[in-house]
Amino acid sequence: MQQWERRLPAIAWGVCLLVAVALGFKQLREPDLWWIIRTGEWVLQHGRVPTQDVFSFTHAGVEWVNVKWGFEVVAYLLARAAGPECIYLLQSLANVLLLVLLARNMRTLRNSIGGEGAGITPGLVLVGLLTLAACDFRSIGRPEMTSHVLSLVVIGLFLRERQRSSRHIWWLVPVLVLWVNMHEAFGVGMVLIAAGVLGLWLDHRMAPQIGGTVQPFPRTALLASGAALLAVVVNPRGPRMWLHPFNIFGQLGENKYTNELFDWRTAHFWRQEETWVVLAFLLAVCMAAVVLPTRFAKRDTRLRATLRAFGTGYLLMLLLFAGLAFTAHRNQPFILWAAAPMVALLIDRLVQRVPLLMCSHRAAFFPLILLGLAFHVAVVTNAFYRVFAPRDAYGLRVDPWKNPVGAAEILRAEGTTGPVFSDPLVSNHLLWALRPDFRSYIDLRDLDVFPSTFFDGFFGMVMDPARFDAEDQVRGFSHAVLYRQQFLPLHAHLANHPQWRMVFADPVAVVYRKEANSGPTDVFQAPPELRASGVARTFSSLLWPPYKDRGEEADLDALAASHYLVVGWSELALQRADQLAARDPVLANDLRGQVFIALAAREAEEAGQLRELDRAEEAYRALLAADPDAVSGHIGMCRVRMYRRDPAGALQHARQAVELDGSNKDALLLAAECHSRMSQAGGAGAQRHVEQWLHFIERAHAVDPDDTLIRIRLGVFLCQRGQCDRVKSLLRGLRGHTSLSAADVQQLVACRKRCGVDDP
Repeated sequence: MQQWERRLPAIAWGVCLLVAVALGFKQLREPDLWWIIRTGEWVLQHGRVPTQDVFSFTHAGVEWVNVKWGFEVVAYLLARAAGPECIYLLQSLANVLLLVLLARNMRTLRNSIGGEGAGITPGLVLVGLLTLAACDFRSIGRPEMTSHVLSLVVIGLFLRERQRSSRHIWWLVPVLVLWVNMHEAFGVGMVLIAAGVLGLWLDHRMAPQIGGTVQPFPRTALLASGAALLAVVVNPRGPRMWLHPFNIFGQLGENKYTNELFDWRTAHFWRQEETWVVLAFLLAVCMAAVVLPTRFAKRDTRLRATLRAFGTGYLLMLLLFAGLAFTAHRNQPFILWAAAPMVALLIDRLVQRVPLLMCSHRAAFFPLILLGLAFHVAVVTNAFYRVFAPRDAYGLRVDPWKNPVGAAEILRAEGTTGPVFSDPLVSNHLLWALRPDFRSYIDLRDLDVFPSTFFDGFFGMVMDPARFDAEDQVRGFSHAVLYRQQFLPLHAHLANHPQWRMVFADPVAVVYRKEANSGPTDVFQAPPELRASGVARTFSSLLWPPYKDRGEEADLDALAASHYLVVGWSELALQRADQLAARDPVLANDLRGQVFIALAAREAEEAGQLRELDRAEEAYRALLAADPDAVSGHIGMCRVRMYRRDPAGALQHARQAVELDGSNKDALLLAAECHSRMSQAGGAGAQRHVEQWLHFIERAHAVDPDDTLIRIRLGVFLCQRGQCDRVKSLLRGLRGHTSLSAADVQQLVACRKRCGVDDP
């Protein structure tokens, strides 16, 4: 065999490791990381782990059980040495360790089923690349990376112990000590250890029944596991950590403020690509359990062969991880990495047994090398992220277009004379950038510090500004800082409040200062430019020499016009849209049309309404002249026709928009609204319009099953038709919406009562 051919497996594995490193090099956009490094700094400054909240002025002094302090210290030391953006070097390290542990666990399993060889295989490389891609949505620099790595360590120790009892099982003790001081998912490790010991005991007891060699009682594993579970006390909270996993599990059921915790009962869960990868892996595991144990299948039943080949403990761990994956979307990497060895072994068996699939074992590495290189190039050029993760981008840098860097500079320059109202998305960076004096109103430490009732109160304030005013009377805020793309009712309220003035806005955040409002002023600007540290630039360029320390930027005029439209500053929105016209006439005319429609809605006189509607129609006609297939143009014309009380004409444009983009929720809802108005006119076709309304509202619900208002409308309609089975799933947990009238809310309550909707 030629020398270069023998090197193909190593080359393929090297490319796989290269991809693992590249996937860790992301621009810093995860807001949690800011309070994490701030906490690490606090721990080193004070020489202890905080046991009470020290970062907010609303919950100062309340108990704070901070498990991941060890990761926070490491993150801060890395941030201090090389810049906060270099925290993602830890993610690259974790990705590499996960691949190494995958290879090790696969080799152990291969020995269990009587396989030959212990080197790099095509299945290992292919599954390694696939698992890296599928888990990238959680490869975001957060401390959960330690749980992913340590869970594979625990699995590997039990796989090895099952083959041959040794002192290596005692590594469980330092592993769990490390885990309980790095991440709150250490409870996963405790469950894995219990499952591993139970599996070894069951293998010992069932050996005569399944035809295996009787193994000695797993005394060493039992002692090591007991010591590891006792070692959980080696943390600042001591024995209390034994019960902490139950508190975390309770928080999962209580925390409904982030979609990463949505479980299998939600539509969001099933819209994620990773969910289908998990299902594919589970199917592959079932196939592998049948296909791989050929060494035992000749004299044993399928079940006995599977248990002898893989061990009860490992199969039990996979079952537990599968259940965990369906409790929350963010838990899916656990089952993917745990099941990956069996999937890889199955692929290798196919490579060896199906000639049409691969011509030879080593020839399989050629396409894998090309696939890995293509994957790497797609990552470093951001092609991968544009398709699968638009929020991310390659390169170690703090992205000022995704972090409230500009808002922090404004607050630092102005100083504050009182507490600052800040939402959970911006508070975290402010805690770091304005340390040590800044205190948050609420931040992303979530239910570790802030009770769910406080979160409910916060969201109530941002949706009902009158409640914010009442809170301001108590707190006396000097500034308010809000994430630009959310909390829109409060944005509009503060921008037009006589005692609040917008003093800064950029693509990320808006700063309001309590002072006399002098009227609309164009304060929207580009975020400050940031240059990454020399270490960060060096690492980023090593993997991709053409790399430039600059992120992808959106059109500033378009963002400014959109924001001014939201807060009702029409003249400024038109000015920014005019500046945009030369670069993007389609978007500029869409923004103009939206402004004119908003002005028409505010006009008291019919003549004024018609004038603004004429201007809106002119803008949308210009848009469609430039691009006849522009969905936004037909949606805009539909809205103009609706204001002109012409639902039939509006319906024509709504249907055109749906034909152009059947997944556009706005177009589907407008089509439904047109049919609703036409049904209210009565006549012979009224029932047909009702059925068409139902058709389009069902399609809109299929596009966005989590839209509260759609669920309420559809649920109330079906309730009136007596279809309570569907009503229960639609209206569960829903008791109102800010856009509903009092009569609508009463109707909703009546439907919930009629159909027996019980909230979990």
